[in-house]
Amino acid sequence: MTKDELRLLLEDVQSGRLKVDAALDRLKTLPFEDLGFAKVDHHRALRKGFPELVFCQGKTTEQVVEIVQRLCGDNRTVLATRPGREVYEDGGGLNVRVAYFDCFSGISGDMCLGALIGAGVDFEHLAGELKKLLVEGYRLRLEKVKQGGISAINFFVDVDAHGQPDRHLKDIEEIIAQSSLPEEVKEKSKAVFHCLARAEARVHDTTPERIHFHEVGAVDAIIDVVGTVLGLHLLGVEKVIVSPLPMGRGLIRCMHGLIPSPAPATLEILSERKVPVYGAGVDGELVTPTGAALAATLGNDFGEMPPMTVFRVGYGAGKKTFKHPNLLRVIIGEAQDNCKNTINLALPGGQLHGLPNHHGHN
Repeated sequence: MTKDELRLLLEDVQSGRLKVDAALDRLKTLPFEDLGFAKVDHHRALRKGFPELVFCQGKTTEQVVEIVQRLCGDNRTVLATRPGREVYEDGGGLNVRVAYFDCFSGISGDMCLGALIGAGVDFEHLAGELKKLLVEGYRLRLEKVKQGGISAINFFVDVDAHGQPDRHLKDIEEIIAQSSLPEEVKEKSKAVFHCLARAEARVHDTTPERIHFHEVGAVDAIIDVVGTVLGLHLLGVEKVIVSPLPMGRGLIRCMHGLIPSPAPATLEILSERKVPVYGAGVDGELVTPTGAALAATLGNDFGEMPPMTVFRVGYGAGKKTFKHPNLLRVIIGEAQDNCKNTINLALPGGQLHGLPNHHGHN
């Protein structure tokens, strides 16, 4: 089913021309995708009520990988049954480059950029790429700092406030779309701003298109968002995992005056994606709306650090001073699976877990 066909189907349901049950029945009859060596069922969960499944017996690693890549366009997990020895032996070479965001003191856009630079992103190259955005009146700089004896990068976007136009979602989309940055970077960056706009719209009881971006729409937020997405791209990161986020308390000041911490927009963002949080018992703001949107949009998974081989570690400094080190730690590595009876083919776009003795379905 193409996007246009799906859109028409949804419009029929919305207008009342088609009942929901009838639409589901139509989806259940969608055809399989024939790869020649296998038929891929993109709609198994609809038909059977079970997760996607690959029957691996008699298939090569390349064939299994192709099936999983076809199924995992939306980053879901696929169960693989009865994979052969070849698939197990090859699985270790298919691990994915992972970035684990250890947000023990929260997350913000400038902390993300500082941590990614500390983890290996070249500052001059990053700054040069960001010049492809049609934005003027700013200067990037960084400084090395120490908090709790830990060396970190403090990232700054110095903005000339004079001559900066007011910006809405459409304006920011155009700035990103008109750049010559990689398409993947542009699409993910726009998705972060859409996430911000939806949250602000719910808080202010309006539509995302009418949101006046205030702080988040300023030049520094555009640089923070696009720079973070670009930094992950430059590091070759294929999967982002975010730790549970600590919530501050009390009141914080913004252009609207005093508001509760966490900021209303931050909670809207985290609730939309069901990001796990906990109370940190710290007065002030630990997770900014921009940081929340980056975590919620770019995060593929949320929780503890997975089994992985660590390559690089970077620390990004926050601007506020707390009793604890106000740092974001980003750990770059390769995901691995230490379970003897399973395999984990971590692929761009999804994962495949295999159980050798499970009787599967075709």
